[in-house]
Amino acid sequence: MELVKIMTEGTMRAMILHSQDKGIKTNEGHLANARQIIKAEWQELIDTLKDATEAHMGETMYQHIMNTFCNSWAVKAIK
Repeated sequence: MELVKIMTEGTMRAMILHSQDKGIKTNEGHLANARQIIKAEWQELIDTLKDATEAHMGETMYQHIMNTFCNSWAVKAIK
């Protein structure tokens, strides 16, 4: 459950930053988009993290993977 919280909060923060950068005001539609994108791509995140942990890539790489997914989901949600 902790991963869900981390990833949803990270995606919301990324949405705010990307929206501000592009001069877009986020709304409930963007949040609904983010929810659907996260649901659709959740297994890909889990598989990627599993592969990274099995390869013993380290904490920095795990954080990088999670950050990449959060930013990707945020950008997709505000398009």
